[in-house]
Order: sequence, then C-alpha cells, then structure tokens
Amino acid sequence: MKTVLPYALILSSVCLYLTSLTSVAFSCSTEGFIGYQVLMYGWLGFIYLDPRWLANLWYIWMLLGLLHVPKVTVSGWVPYLTLGFAVASIPFPSAGCASAGGAAVFSNHLAIGGYLWVVATSIASLNFIWKENLDSKALSIRSRGTP
Repeated sequence: MKTVLPYALILSSVCLYLTSLTSVAFSCSTEGFIGYQVLMYGWLGFIYLDPRWLANLWYIWMLLGLLHVPKVTVSGWVPYLTLGFAVASIPFPSAGCASAGGAAVFSNHLAIGGYLWVVATSIASLNFIWKENLDSKALSIRSRGTP
C-alpha cells in the first residue's frame, strides 16, 4: 500500500490537471478562459506582478521528482510555494480580462477548471511533502541503527 499510494496520487493529480486544461479556468463578465489558454498566456501575469503561473512549472518539476527522474532535484521550498500559489488563486482574482475599452481588468471568479487546477497542484504538493517527510523519518531511523 505504501508504494502504490504515491503513484495513485500522481496519476489522479495528472488526470485532474489535464482535465483543468480543457475546462473553463476563470470567468470574466462576458467570457471565460479555458485552462490551456491560461497556461499559454499566464506568464503575462508577471507584468501585473502576479507570479502564480510559476506553480505550473513547479508542478511539473515536482512530478518529475516524484517519479524519480534522474538529475531532477526539487528544493524543499518548492512544494510549499506551489501549494501557496495554487490556494491563493481561490480568493484572489486574476488579471487578464479585457474591459470594453480594452484595458485589463480582473476576473470575476475561478471556474471549474481553475478549481481542478488548484486540487491537482495541491495533491502533487502534499504528496511531495508527505514523501519528503517519510524519507527523512526513514533516514533518521536508519541512522539510529533501528531496522
């Protein structure tokens, strides 16, 4: 059970993430943006000083780390920051909607794809944190000489 659970969590996280890419991620007054559109244009959030798009890059990096891809090391702060950025997407709107005059305005709220993205990145982050805690406990037990 211990070896199957992390991979089941990875699989569910990836399925939710892929589903979020094909669903409406957030809504504006008259339109919605599908997840893949947000992923493609989300890096523009840096213009508005909104770094939440980085959670996508860290999500992929964490998945590679969880799958034990060689030469992939994930710093201890990455899952916490990813989790924080994902959860911050719920109460804080995103820039990207255009008003009637063409000026950028904030979204009204997350849609189903946005919530799926939050859950997918949260599962991966918590899975990584859980795995790191298990690994550090196993290391401390081994260092004390307990089998």
